[in-house]
Amino acid sequence: MELTTVLLAVGGWTLSSARTDHIRPADAPSRALDPVCGASILATDFYGNDLPSKVYADSVTGCCTACQNVSGCVAVTWNAAGDHHCNLKYSTAGRRTAIGEVSAILLHPAPPSPPPPPPPLPPGSPAEWLPRAAAGQLVYEVGAAVGPRPNLGNGYMATQVGSSSFYIAGVFTGDLPPPFGKSKGGVSHRAGIPALTLGVSGGTPAAMALDFERAWVETVFSGPNGASLVQRTYAHRSRMHAWITEIDVNNSGGVAPWRVPLTGALSGSPDGVVFAPPVSVGTLQCHVGTTTLWEEGATSVKVAVCLNGTTPDLVVAPHSTGSVTLVATVWTSLDTADPEAAAAADWHTTAALARGALQSEHVAAQETLWASRVEVEGDLDLATTINSSFYGILISVRDGLNYSTSPGGLPNGCYNGHVGWPNTSRDIYATLLTSLFFSICGRSHTYPWGVAGILGRRAVHVAVAQHFPPLACQGCHPVSVRPDD
Repeated sequence: MELTTVLLAVGGWTLSSARTDHIRPADAPSRALDPVCGASILATDFYGNDLPSKVYADSVTGCCTACQNVSGCVAVTWNAAGDHHCNLKYSTAGRRTAIGEVSAILLHPAPPSPPPPPPPLPPGSPAEWLPRAAAGQLVYEVGAAVGPRPNLGNGYMATQVGSSSFYIAGVFTGDLPPPFGKSKGGVSHRAGIPALTLGVSGGTPAAMALDFERAWVETVFSGPNGASLVQRTYAHRSRMHAWITEIDVNNSGGVAPWRVPLTGALSGSPDGVVFAPPVSVGTLQCHVGTTTLWEEGATSVKVAVCLNGTTPDLVVAPHSTGSVTLVATVWTSLDTADPEAAAAADWHTTAALARGALQSEHVAAQETLWASRVEVEGDLDLATTINSSFYGILISVRDGLNYSTSPGGLPNGCYNGHVGWPNTSRDIYATLLTSLFFSICGRSHTYPWGVAGILGRRAVHVAVAQHFPPLACQGCHPVSVRPDD
């Protein structure tokens, strides 16, 4: 075999090679290859966009053959001058000149692997879960140990389902500035209200779903003899002080009554708020607390929570169905001079409404916000990510409340609930956009449903309406995005 030695000066360095095909400038003519890759692109690297690969080859052709057998692989960069590693690529973005590298683009990439089938739903699950999940509007998990817990809220109040606290926009405690890295104590931080426990008492969920567009969580419980129960929880969007739990029981195939224990309480330990013993009037129970510390020039904040305190079990006879709606209302002295009276009056007004009216009001308000959404065609992964990102923003802020948010949004107390110059753009927006099932404290995540998992794979250019959410602008229209745009 005839070898030709080439000396090339690059930036003061002299490279020596026995081959010329991997040191030629990128704008030199390409050399034809076999039908798999077409032509090699010399002295070129498709930087980044790597698929996991432990493939080594004696030529770029070998890399192309390996790429053809990997779902999502569209191109390769072969380390010709080094260890002959094949860098398999899902994108040709990042093209740059690289001495010693040879790249090639597949003529006929392998089609992507079909997504795994969704897990089967337990009996009693809402039938619309599957089509809504297939449209990227909903995510769900099935199993006795439902792991991730979704964030839920309406911009006025929010929580992570299953956590011990919920938070109210603008309600802070502490009298000292919040330097980063210090524990709470007297440092100003978002006050933690004991969690609203409103619904089924005990039991193990068989499945759980988060609906982005409707901003509610549905939990399925399995009962005896094929009986089932669906619990739907949401922070009402138009009635911002109302927290709603709707329970539907199906015992149509049962042979005995099913007794479902219910509860209404504040559970967990308060953080920076001292609550007096609750006051009960009939089935209504009201809790009133006051923040313990406040900044100079401010005053303490009073928080009032009224809910179904004495809640009898829901008993559903065999061969029948049953339902109940539970309501909690939350007001603070930032809203009115007498939050306890306002919460009690609001509870009576809200509880007197028919379930259909409450739900339709909430859904209509959500649909108005969702009118300025981004639509994605042809990529369920991306559609789910975009919808979850939109949802993560909507539950943390709302029009008319001029309170800042923080990394992680309103559902948690990350960064003490404050916004600061080091994390405004770096953490807050990125974190809100990756909010879905997890409470996130200012870190980058690459969960398959998080936006961080797709930004590195494709660039998505969208036009955003002037009043991008959470504002419900008039005349906004959905923005359609195709993965190839």
